[in-house]
Amino acid sequence: MTNKPMFTWTRASWIKKRQM
Repeated sequence: MTNKPMFTWTRASWIKKRQM
């Protein structure tokens, strides 16, 4: 998780767009 924090928010970003 702390290893790739950017990947965490990045995934949630495109995921939120897909959910919309």
